[in-house]
Amino acid sequence: MISKKLLILFLLLSLIAVAWAKDLNISVEGLNFFDENERTIIDVNYSIKYQDLTFKVNENQSGAIAGLRIEVKIFNDSKILHTEAFAEQIIVSDLDDINSKTREHIDRYSFDYPKSGNTLEMKFIDMVSKDTFIFRKELEIINNRYISDVELNDYLGTEVNEKFKYMYRGNTLYKSNPARVFYKETIDSLYCYFQLQGLTRHSKSHWKYDYAIEITDSFKQEVGYIQKSGLSTSEIASITQGINIQSLPKGMYYITVKSLNQVENNRAYTDFSISDYPGETYHVFDNRDDEFVIMRYFGYNNTQSNWSSFTNAKKRQEINKFWERYANGQGLPPELIISTIKERIEYANQKFSHHKQGWDSDRGKIYILYGAPDDVEQFMIGDMSASDKYDADAFLDKREVFNDKEYEIWRYTNKKLASYTFFDINMNNGHKLIYVYNDDDINVTADYKFYLGQDFDVERLK
Repeated sequence: MISKKLLILFLLLSLIAVAWAKDLNISVEGLNFFDENERTIIDVNYSIKYQDLTFKVNENQSGAIAGLRIEVKIFNDSKILHTEAFAEQIIVSDLDDINSKTREHIDRYSFDYPKSGNTLEMKFIDMVSKDTFIFRKELEIINNRYISDVELNDYLGTEVNEKFKYMYRGNTLYKSNPARVFYKETIDSLYCYFQLQGLTRHSKSHWKYDYAIEITDSFKQEVGYIQKSGLSTSEIASITQGINIQSLPKGMYYITVKSLNQVENNRAYTDFSISDYPGETYHVFDNRDDEFVIMRYFGYNNTQSNWSSFTNAKKRQEINKFWERYANGQGLPPELIISTIKERIEYANQKFSHHKQGWDSDRGKIYILYGAPDDVEQFMIGDMSASDKYDADAFLDKREVFNDKEYEIWRYTNKKLASYTFFDINMNNGHKLIYVYNDDDINVTADYKFYLGQDFDVERLK
C-alpha cells in the first residue's frame, strides 16, 4: 500500500516537473556562408518576441529588464571540442512593451568552422523564468558548393544602430528574420542574402555571375521569377536581392536560388510565409498621405519631402508608431483616440465642407483637435463699424468688399481657455482662420486687421 502511494506521488511530481520545464518560444536559424580563406562561416540568427520573455519590473515602475543566457557547445560524439557562454540584457523603459507581440530581441552568433562532422548545440535560457530551448546543427563544410545558404532579412540600412551591432556586413545592417514570417504592414520587400563562388573570370579584376530566383506558392505554382547577371570584385560574390511581397496574398512560399553558371550542386532553398500582423495597427484614413496631414494636426513633425520619400511600409510604420506614442502621452488607449478623431472628421465633413472636405479646412482642424467649442459667436462684417480701407492705393472701401461676409468666434472655456476667429472670405463656407488667442500650437499667417479693420477691438475676439 505504501509503495503504491509513493508511486502515485512520484508520478505527480514527474507531471509537475514536466509542466515547469517549458520550451522557450524562440526562433533560431543556422546558416553556412563562404569565407575568402576557404573556411565556412556559421551565422546563427535568433529572435524572441518581448511577450515570450519574462521581465522583472523595476521597483519604481520606471522600466523592466529581461535576460537571455546562451550556452554554446561543439562536440563530436561524447568529445567536447569547444564551450562558451554569454548573456544578453533586454531593457525596456515603457512597461507596455513587455507584452508586445511585435517588438523583439534579435541577435547573431557567428564563427569560422574549419571541418565537417561535428555538432553545434546552443542552449537558450530565459534568466528569469528559466525556460529553455536547445538548437542543434550538424556542421558541414560548404566550399564544395557553388551557392551558400539563403538568409532572409526584414530590413537593410546604412545607419549606425548599436542594438543590431552584430548584424552588419560591411557598412550595411542586415536585419535577419530567422522565423521567416513577414507582414505586409511592416515591409514592402523581403531581402535574400546569399553568396556564389567559383565564378567565371570576366576580366583581370572582375568575375562574372548569373543567378535566378524562383518563388512558388504552396501549390507549387510560380508566383515570381528574377534573373540577374553581374560582376564581382572577388571570386565569391555576396548578393542581396529584394523580393516585393505587396502583391502576394497571405500564405506559404518557397524560394529556389540557382547559380546559372554551374550545372551541378548549384541550388539553395528556403521558405517564408506572409501572415496576419500580430500587433495592433492604428490609422485614421486608408490613404496614407491624408494620414500625414491629420498627424501634422497632432504634432507629427516630419516634412512633406521626407514623407514622400518613404516607402509604403515605412509610412505604415510611422503612422502606427505616431498614434501609439500620441495616445501614451495622453494617457488614453490608441483605439479611443482614433475613434474620437474619426467621429470629429465625420462631423467636420458634414458641416465645414466647401471646395475641399471639411476635415481639411481651418474650422475642421480646430474641431478635430479640440472638439466642439463651448461658445460660438457669429457676425456679419456689416454689423461692425468698418470704414477702414481694404487697399490704400486702390481706395476701395472695406465696407464694399466685405460687407456681406461672415466671421465667427469659437471659444473654449472648459478644458482650456482659448479662442479662434474664422472669416468666410469667399462666402462658400470655407472660413479662414484669421486670429488665435492663447494657443501657441496653432499658427496663423493672416492679419485679422486686414479683414476686420485697423480699429477693430481685438478684445472682442478673446
